[in-house]
Amino acid sequence: MQAVKRVSAGNLSIQVYIWGKTKMDISYDYYRTFYYVAKYKSFTGAAEALLNSQPNITRTMKKLEKELGCTLFVRQRHGIALTPEGEKLYAHISAAFAVVTDPFAPNIIIIER
Repeated sequence: MQAVKRVSAGNLSIQVYIWGKTKMDISYDYYRTFYYVAKYKSFTGAAEALLNSQPNITRTMKKLEKELGCTLFVRQRHGIALTPEGEKLYAHISAAFAVVTDPFAPNIIIIER
């Protein structure tokens, strides 16, 4: 788990440690989309929140899963559930988004060993 993901959007930089992967560049938008899908536990809910279409959200999440080399969601009849890998990623991403969306929040660094 020593690989680092660095994502930039303007002057914003997010680092996420991913288990057993080499360093790769993944779009900030992929992480933002993942955050909303996990938060709403729905591709459709995320699409509505992001003012996007459900097929685009699904396509983006499939690309993220391919980039990371793991399944993040279990697709169910009514929504989704996070896999253990998805839960770990959501813990990191939600902490990062707390900092990004709250200018008064202290910097948060999550390191698992």
